[in-house]
Formats: sequence, C-alpha cells, structure tokens
Amino acid sequence: MISDTELLNAPTDRGIKLKRSKVENVIIHIGFHKSASTFLQKRFFPELPANYLFFAGSNNNREILDYAESTSGFDAGVIHEWVKSELIKKYNTAERTTTILSHEELSGHPHGHGEICPYTTARNLHKAFPQARILILIRNQIDYLTSIYAFRVLRVGHESRSFGRFITEEGAKGLFNHLEYHRLVKYYHRLFGPEQVLVLPMELLARSTSEFCGQICSFMQLPNQEIKNQQRLNATTKSRFILACWRPINFLFGLMLDALVFIMQKKAERYPLRRFRFYFYNVRSRITEFLENKLFVSKTIHIDDYSGYSKLMLRFGESNTQLEKILHTDLSSMGYPKAP
Repeated sequence: MISDTELLNAPTDRGIKLKRSKVENVIIHIGFHKSASTFLQKRFFPELPANYLFFAGSNNNREILDYAESTSGFDAGVIHEWVKSELIKKYNTAERTTTILSHEELSGHPHGHGEICPYTTARNLHKAFPQARILILIRNQIDYLTSIYAFRVLRVGHESRSFGRFITEEGAKGLFNHLEYHRLVKYYHRLFGPEQVLVLPMELLARSTSEFCGQICSFMQLPNQEIKNQQRLNATTKSRFILACWRPINFLFGLMLDALVFIMQKKAERYPLRRFRFYFYNVRSRITEFLENKLFVSKTIHIDDYSGYSKLMLRFGESNTQLEKILHTDLSSMGYPKAP
C-alpha cells in the first residue's frame, strides 16, 4: 500500500510543456468504476457543446488506453496524435475548443490489481495534458463492493465465489487500497492543482440530477445541460437468491471455457469463443431481468455479512475523514462510512 509520505515524494513531471495542439480546453474523466460512468458517457457528455472521446476509441480498442497506463517509454505526442485523429473522424470540421476524454480505468483496475498503477497513469496524463482539468466520481465504498460483485456474477466473467470470499480475496489483492479515495485525489491535487480537480460523490446524482450536472458543467466552463432521460443505466440486481442461482452455473461455464481454450491451441481459433461468451452473458442478463420482474425478492447481499466488517468500516471511515478535509464536503450525510 502506498503511504501518504510516498505520495508526497512521488515524481510529478511538472514543467513538461504541452506540444502544439488544437485542443485548448481538456477535461479528463478518470472514473472510478461503478460510479455513474455509463450515465456520463452515454447520456451526458455526448449532449454537451464539446468534443467527447471515449479513451478506448470508438471501437473500444484498448491500444491507446494501455498506452496511457504504460510504465515506461511514454510519449505525450502519441496521445496528442490519437486525440487529433479521433476528433477529425468524429467531428470533421466542428469548431469546439473543449474536449472531454473519458475512461473509468484511468483511475486503476476496478479491483485495485497491481497490473494497472493509477499513479503512473496520472503522471502520463499530466505529461500529455498538464493544463487539463480532472473529473473524479466516487461512490460509497459499501455500495461499490456490492455493485462490483453483482456485476461480475451477472454481467462479466464467470464469477462463482461467495460475496464474503470475493471481498476477502480481492481486498488482499488491492481492492481495499483502491477504495481509499483520498490517496489518488491527493496525488491529482499535487499534479494538476486542487482548483483543476473536481471530485463528486455519485450519490449526488440520485439526490439532484440538476445539481450534479450543473456542478460538472460549471467546472468544465460549459452551459448547463438538461438531462431529459434520467433512467438508470447498467443497473445490476443485488438479490441473494438470483446471485446464488447463477454462481454454480458460472462455475460450470468457466470450466467449459477453460476446456475449450485448452483444445483451441491457436489464438486465432479462439475467436468464436467471444461470440459464445457474449451470447451466454446476454441470455443470462435477460433471464435475470425476467426473474427480478416476476419474483418477489426482498433479501439482498450486504457487507455486514462479511467477517471483517468492523475493521473495514474503520479503514474506509478514516480514509473518508481525510477526503472530507480535502474536499470540504460532508460525505457521511450521504451514507459513507465514518470514522468514530
């Protein structure tokens, strides 16, 4: 775990000048995962009078995202050329001076795994756009844990672990560190300056969509944008019954996939597996939606079932206390864990 002292002494790459670019006003939305990213990327950003680029490209190609996360040999010019190329393809001759770049993985791996270092990514972004403004969305850590688990069971991968086992194992790999938001916020403040960083709790969106969007527009120096369709996106059931039903099926499906990958020795032969997996996940989502609509399901997964609940709440509470001091915001009023 990176200490606060290490963060203060970490390199910042200040003083590197931005190469000539037509992009004058850059906003970078870095995440976190499961924190209204889909709403921003599908409902909000595209409606603003600004250029909007998804950082993985229009075809969800990871190449430029992987490059932004690279730990060596980073060249800001590569990012600049990609942005210019994407703007020409998407907007042609549209004259807009504000460009929004967005991808939730810029804040790190959704489980905090070490293969993606958010601090390295932050330095790379600063090299590319030292004058950029940074938008960070956070979420109550308890809701984050239940949401990411349910998402894994129902939408992606073939998760078969229990909720308690998932939290224990992923927490040891870095998930708990990842959810101590104050660390990454401090680092972005140091790189870009506090006035260039906006941190908003996702819960504000549910409380007041107009206030949530208004604060972002003001930060971006853009006119307020009314959002007509406020229906939730990417919502996932937290039903204990439904999740318990899918876990053994996911386990068997995972074994079958492993067997097929072993049989198909060449990578080129594995392409049909993508369609097979997509078909399975799509059918599973439809069945889940049907079950949730037809069954009366009252019990949901909850963090207090976890054996280390008290220690975890203390840990997150201490982090949130530090974050409140940085942001001058009362997070506990929105249900965030609070230090005693």
